[in-house]
Amino acid sequence: MVVLMTGSTGFIGKEVLRQWAGGEEKLLLLVRSAEKTRAMLEELGLGEVLGKRIHLLRGDLAAQGLGLSQSDRERALGADVIIHAGGPMDITLGEAAARRMFLDGARYLAELASEIHRAKGLRHMIHVVGYMSPFHEGNVTANTNMAAMEKELDGVAPYEKMKFLADLYIRQQALKQGYPLSVVNPSTVIGARPSGATEQTGGLGILVHAVRNRLMPVVPGGADYWVPMVTNDVIARAIIRLAGEQAPQSGTYHMLDDKAASPDMKELLDTIAGGLGMPKPRGSVPVGLLRKAMGTGLGRLTGIPVESMAFITNKPFPTARAKELLRGMDAEQDMDVRDVLPLVVADLDYRLSNPGHAEPAGFARARAGRLAALVRGGDSAGKVAEVITSVKVGKETETTAGVKAGKGTETTAGVKAGKETETTAGVNAGKGTETTAGVKAGKETETTASVKAGKKTETTAGVNADKSESASEGVPWLLVHGVLGGAEDLAPLADRLHALSGAPVWTLDLPGFGRSPSAADGGPDALAAAVAEAAAELGSRVRLVGHSAGAVIAARAAALLQDGLEELILLQPVLHRPRRGVLQRALGVSPAAARMLLRRMKPRALAAAMRRSAGEGGLPPGYAAAASRRLSSPRIASANAGLLRALYGGELALAPEELARLGRRARIVWGEGDGEYRLPDDIPSSIRVKRVPHGHYFPLNRPEETAKWLLER
Repeated sequence: MVVLMTGSTGFIGKEVLRQWAGGEEKLLLLVRSAEKTRAMLEELGLGEVLGKRIHLLRGDLAAQGLGLSQSDRERALGADVIIHAGGPMDITLGEAAARRMFLDGARYLAELASEIHRAKGLRHMIHVVGYMSPFHEGNVTANTNMAAMEKELDGVAPYEKMKFLADLYIRQQALKQGYPLSVVNPSTVIGARPSGATEQTGGLGILVHAVRNRLMPVVPGGADYWVPMVTNDVIARAIIRLAGEQAPQSGTYHMLDDKAASPDMKELLDTIAGGLGMPKPRGSVPVGLLRKAMGTGLGRLTGIPVESMAFITNKPFPTARAKELLRGMDAEQDMDVRDVLPLVVADLDYRLSNPGHAEPAGFARARAGRLAALVRGGDSAGKVAEVITSVKVGKETETTAGVKAGKGTETTAGVKAGKETETTAGVNAGKGTETTAGVKAGKETETTASVKAGKKTETTAGVNADKSESASEGVPWLLVHGVLGGAEDLAPLADRLHALSGAPVWTLDLPGFGRSPSAADGGPDALAAAVAEAAAELGSRVRLVGHSAGAVIAARAAALLQDGLEELILLQPVLHRPRRGVLQRALGVSPAAARMLLRRMKPRALAAAMRRSAGEGGLPPGYAAAASRRLSSPRIASANAGLLRALYGGELALAPEELARLGRRARIVWGEGDGEYRLPDDIPSSIRVKRVPHGHYFPLNRPEETAKWLLER
């Protein structure tokens, strides 16, 4: 099968390519920039098939003839299936630009489709267009008056209007030419399971922006309104399923759950507010009134475009056809987004705090337990992490911390497991079993390694879900950051560690840090339990590494893992309470005051506060500026405030008896140039200590050397 695809570099298109990675289909990608697309394909692990399975056709949707060269057009004419998912996600587009991108693009693509169909028969065309489009099989004929329809859409924002007209035009051309057309109507698209990574911030990100900046004190429309949502992986799976049909039938697929089964506007905003640690909206305001207010210039002032109000609706949508399609893929339950929504909110919040931020090269976004993670290495060139679990649940399902389970068993790790014991997050609980750290299992447990689930677990992206550890990869490493840090700070160390060892390396964001959702309890022991839960998911044994305060959390997680621990390495662990200066005393006033103080700290002030402990080697370049950007998030500021209060309160220091219990599987790498912390004389003899002539931040400043020290036996 030969597939011509537009929009392959977009949010949906990239997920389609990721899921098609192991297929045999020949993919022709219409792209404007071959160079950028090659880089994207390398990131997706598809660089090796470029020029074999995947071919780039340089062109432009908005150009006559799609801007294709003669040779590329001839290649495009060989397509059996066309997937049209192209066009920018910019709801503020003016009419001329929107017409050029959407309506003109639809005309030029339809011309190519007609030529293919006349020459050899086009098996299927698939068009991806927003769920608010008013057109469907029941109200469109080959003779529908286009001009009249355009007039009827006066008053609709240009972005939506031109997408709708493109929908109408493509439907008409399919009817005239006689080829099958499937129209996929995604609702607001959020990040794919399991990580929830949502690079498209113009959708749900607008609400996250509003809540985190206290711009949404009321609920638009009240509880009768909603923002329908669907995850990226579900859309991609549906598109791939439709493309593979041998005898396709025309149809419209509204990709969203039933209104009654979905979060209403109040629940959605409460979830966002709870995830960010912000006040929940109270009361409601009519959507029409809010739309008028945004249209007066308030939208520009607040950063909430008036056009975004169009996605808040009280309408239900027909879902029967989409449900039938998903049922055939055993994916109907995946329309419920509540399991991944906390991760999506945290991811969007992080992106809003770090606009234009580039992802570390060579890493995959992942989820381990309840935590966001970066992964280097693993199954075939870094494709470890995008594991999609489809754990089947009944109607009575309750979810906690993004873990889906059935009714029955309760565990104190926030996981509820059903009768047949289907769990994720590495927590296996049989009937009647209770667990305390997310690592003990009951009798009826079934497990895999990357994702521990029941019989019906599914994976995509060519991921080996049976075991993270293999003879070629070695025992996985798990790295834990410290205060004011995040998973990305440890990416250079993870990169070198993977290069030298060949083993997969996971760097975690602790709860509330980076892209991980906040936890109800942000104390050190709760964070340690979350790390233990994540570690239990990676395989039979892990090598656990923590830096600074993260070393304390790693040590306490190691105590919970028991036989699941291969080795524990503490890099500059906190072994006593640090001195308290003016800033530290201010942080102890109250959690709210500490959060406010941290959110307002500029890079220079942060650098000054951290310089004392930095010692030899100083702070990593750009570290204070990166920390300052992250702290603009109320969620991340709250998590740091809690951990700093524990640090200066003495709760976040490894006591001598804790060190003694770690045994011979633990060792310390200690920088003797630390300006704040000291190594006690009474370190248990069972723990090996390597002393190095560097300061507190040596794992970040000297990743190559640190990786070598970690590999010493």
